[in-house]
Amino acid sequence: MDEMIRLREKNKELSVKEAREKVSDLLKANRAKYNTDEGYGIIDGSEEALNHLDYGKVSLKRVQKILLLSDGLLLPVDHGEKDAWAKSAAIAFEKGLDKLLEEVEKREADDPDCVLYPRLKPKDDKTGILLEL
Repeated sequence: MDEMIRLREKNKELSVKEAREKVSDLLKANRAKYNTDEGYGIIDGSEEALNHLDYGKVSLKRVQKILLLSDGLLLPVDHGEKDAWAKSAAIAFEKGLDKLLEEVEKREADDPDCVLYPRLKPKDDKTGILLEL
């Protein structure tokens, strides 16, 4: 992502698609590292994914809500904004998943070229579960 941002800042005329093509080898190399010690864990159903899961017991006595999101339902943010996960959770907890989806889709629609909210592609698949206890 940082490399795409750097490329697009250097060449303002570069489209998302063109920038992605320029970093495709880097993206492929990162994908090859999923669920390895050199990369990061993703829950993809593979045997290797199990080595990257944290598990144990946590008391749910004071827990009111649990939120599970895919990265596609993560609120797109600009360079100045921080804590996209926390902002996404706040919207979902306060207003529900439908409002989070609306805000994500609004930001995607307002920025189809991924300039204001830098991201790898204009839209991504979106999955979320909000459990209210």
